[in-house]
Amino acid sequence: NNIDLIILDKHLPGLSGADVVNELRTRDRDIPVILISGSLGEASWVIEAKDFVHKPLNLEELLRKINEILSEY
Repeated sequence: NNIDLIILDKHLPGLSGADVVNELRTRDRDIPVILISGSLGEASWVIEAKDFVHKPLNLEELLRKINEILSEY
């Protein structure tokens, strides 16, 4: 199974989206990740993700970012 793109909320039960991104990078998985968050807060988690989308979620913006990322790979 190849994964083309992961979309994660920054806040997940028991684990943060940033933790998932860091774990992927630790395992040398170069899967593009879009993180969704209501606030940027600490910007360090954004660096490891391919992109981010602010809440409230704008579907058109998310779809545009998905298409941009997938066209690069």
